[in-house]
Amino acid sequence: MNEKKAFDETINHLRQDIKDIAKSVKRTKENKGSSETNSSVKSPIKTHNKEDIGEIMANLTLCYRHLEDSSMRLGKVLQARNSGVSIYSHTERAKDASVSKGESVVGDPEENEG
Repeated sequence: MNEKKAFDETINHLRQDIKDIAKSVKRTKENKGSSETNSSVKSPIKTHNKEDIGEIMANLTLCYRHLEDSSMRLGKVLQARNSGVSIYSHTERAKDASVSKGESVVGDPEENEG
């Protein structure tokens, strides 16, 4: 395997790892939010260790955004190695060609996730 291909594969693996972590952070935020919404029982005892839900949710959101940005920046590394051409440009051209031929196009599964 040549050095360029090995580097590109390493970058792609890092991007996938970051995307997996981002999904976990998003799930954690959604679970925390739904558990707080469903928690109608409030403790009558005031404690000094009360959670600041707003701060928790804000930081989970920022964490997710930073992970998305990190993944995008690694994509920019690959783009710079490919003379400035985005990998999505190749995907878009393939989609356009397939659509003009009447073929169905699935696309990148990462783009279709909610």
